[in-house]
Amino acid sequence: ERAQAGLPVSQMSYRIVVRAAPMGSDARPRPDQRFREGARVFAIRAVAEEDAAGRYLVCFADEEVAT
Repeated sequence: ERAQAGLPVSQMSYRIVVRAAPMGSDARPRPDQRFREGARVFAIRAVAEEDAAGRYLVCFADEEVAT
């Protein structure tokens, strides 16, 4: 937990697995992007292949929530 703009903020880290897209494709997630699920927002920190066949990607992301 930390303070941001005077409000306490809690941060959780997640591993989000998605179907793979080729390098350079607009469909491939990048670290400067975000995932959204309703009101929840997950800032992507890193993206890597999840399996040797390259069928899935694992995205390391953080969710910040005002507490």
